[in-house]
Amino acid sequence: MPSAPSAAKSVRIVADTNVFVSGIIWHGPPSSLMASIWRRDCDLVSSEEILAELLSVLSRPHLLIRLAARKRTPEEVVTKIRRIAFLVEPAEVVPPQALRDLKDLPVLRCAVGGKAQVIVSGDRDLLELQEFAGIPIVTPRRLVAAQGW
Repeated sequence: MPSAPSAAKSVRIVADTNVFVSGIIWHGPPSSLMASIWRRDCDLVSSEEILAELLSVLSRPHLLIRLAARKRTPEEVVTKIRRIAFLVEPAEVVPPQALRDLKDLPVLRCAVGGKAQVIVSGDRDLLELQEFAGIPIVTPRRLVAAQGW
């Protein structure tokens, strides 16, 4: 199984939508990862495809309630991420045969297009790949532990 990049000055990461949502709404490793992103302890790479999905997911009624309790809106969250992320043009990639859900393809496209060093996800379909184009796919817990965040 590939390992997460070891502690370094800055690592280029692509975060899956589920990591953003978990990190913004709940506590735990995704929240620690989001704190490191806000502090710019890492370089967040993203794309308009990922941000559009994030806006759509955060706009679901049950998440709107949770965001409102934190005095945030989906638009504010996405705007903040857009300001700190390196927005890249997703690369054209051949979906791996093992990819069960083509909705995960934007994350892989962004990682390759943005020359990411690691993909962070809680999605089992992505995690089962373990890596894509030489880029490890790890859980937030694993990356946070490896980086000491």
